[in-house]
Amino acid sequence: MGKGLHIVLGQVASVLGDIKKNASSLLSLSEKTEADLIIFPELFLTGYHPRDLLTKRSFLENLNETLFFIESHIKTPVLFGTPILEEENLFNGALYLGKGKKKTFKKLKLPFYNVFDENRYFMTPKNTSLDDMILEINGFRLIVSICEDLWSNAGVFPSHYEHEPLALWKKIESPHALVNLSASPYAKGHFHERKNLLLSVSKTLSCPIVYANTLGLNEEILFDGASMLVSKESSIQYLAKAFEEERLSFFLKEDKTLSICSQEKKKGANHHENEEDRLLKALVFGIKAFFSQNGFKKAVVGLSGGMDSSLVAVLASLALGKENVLPIMLPSPYSSSGSISHSLKLAENLGLQTREFSITKHFQHFSEALSQSLPRNSLKLLTEENMQARIRGLVLMAISSEENALVINCSNKSEYAVGYSTLYGDMVGACSPIGDLYKTDVYALAKFINQEKEIIPSVILEKEPSAELSPNQKDSDTLPPYDVLDAILRQAIEEAKSKKEIAHILNLETSLVEDVFKRIKQSEFKRFQAAPIFRVSPLSFGFGRRISLSTRYDDLAF
Repeated sequence: MGKGLHIVLGQVASVLGDIKKNASSLLSLSEKTEADLIIFPELFLTGYHPRDLLTKRSFLENLNETLFFIESHIKTPVLFGTPILEEENLFNGALYLGKGKKKTFKKLKLPFYNVFDENRYFMTPKNTSLDDMILEINGFRLIVSICEDLWSNAGVFPSHYEHEPLALWKKIESPHALVNLSASPYAKGHFHERKNLLLSVSKTLSCPIVYANTLGLNEEILFDGASMLVSKESSIQYLAKAFEEERLSFFLKEDKTLSICSQEKKKGANHHENEEDRLLKALVFGIKAFFSQNGFKKAVVGLSGGMDSSLVAVLASLALGKENVLPIMLPSPYSSSGSISHSLKLAENLGLQTREFSITKHFQHFSEALSQSLPRNSLKLLTEENMQARIRGLVLMAISSEENALVINCSNKSEYAVGYSTLYGDMVGACSPIGDLYKTDVYALAKFINQEKEIIPSVILEKEPSAELSPNQKDSDTLPPYDVLDAILRQAIEEAKSKKEIAHILNLETSLVEDVFKRIKQSEFKRFQAAPIFRVSPLSFGFGRRISLSTRYDDLAF
């Protein structure tokens, strides 16, 4: 067998719904690569997950036409994820094409929790045999699996799955490797879960694992790649970089060892990224991908001199380049002097050209005009605060229209959770990069960015948070301290704890927890109208969290 089976793992970004572009990427790599097999991730041909596109006959016809085209033009053998249509049944599958051979593989476990709803679209195969899971190439026997098949204890109701693949794989005699085509989304801490799972399965099967994970963005769901090779001794032999395209070339030998090609060894396995590195790369990648997919280059950011907008300006600059970020300062009658000076210092550090548009006279004009139409001849304080935010939103949207740009939202998860944000005001924007970061997370990421040199001015990190919509206003006037608030929110949202449980766990007054829950419930209608939030936690406000606006149950905030 010589050096063994030459495999290339293609961690290549796929574009959701763009079948022709994805096919072109696949064929291009096949033409340029000399190998026995090239492996691409789950649903690579359509992007993960095309959702209701799978219900459109024209989409499925286009898919089948493309599959025939790939089959007739393929140079190097490939194994890639794609929907498979058999008669009227649709499967989440994988297709091997090469050297006159064609074989399909079908996903056995269709996840239906959090951001997953595969059983809405795909069928589970019946009467699966061990041979259906094996790909034989040049005398090598590879077990082919797809994402969730690997996760033996995943999901809310794992016992509802019809199959347990790991139990079946144990019956396969002497496999040379397990190949897993995956679309595992990024979330803080999830990399370590994946790694530990792969190590465990490798140990159970006594064989190496080739793990090919999706790279891309589906609206709010980030896919980080971070594909891996796990040795038969259950150690990480190679880890591809997160949120970067990579083509890994290696040999699988008859004794089940993996030999990485010399050019890959020079790159070195990227074992040293910490959670802050991955989070920063995730948010930058998300902004870059979102703008690219929607055909925009420029971003408008409302710069207030506060922590949230400062962090968003940094992320946008890293993603789009300083020349494509338009920071707009919008002082009101209640803005502090630091609102401008701190914003200017940040812009100087980032090399950004700011614009200033005072909303004072416009706010005063609206206030006077509206007051005259009310019986009491005055406006409520909250009305005046919201009016300032909405005037700012109007200006930002107008500038974005003139500049052919998108507004980036600057709200954080703490604000979204308790409604400390204004519809059609500071909630405007095409996407929300930090909407899944609690306020304490925002500060932590800002400090990480400032490790080597001060990018976000220290005065911004040190000053007390304020919306500056009324005289001497502070967030703490109406909200608990953010370390307390965020602790409650984590328990309520990610951990799905009840009010009583949270009060006990955090040793807090029940009335404080009840007030936070009330705010969460009352703000649900706002979140239904929010910009897409990039998911970086196990449970974000978005596709993975499905709460009815009309529910009367109020003891869980999950």
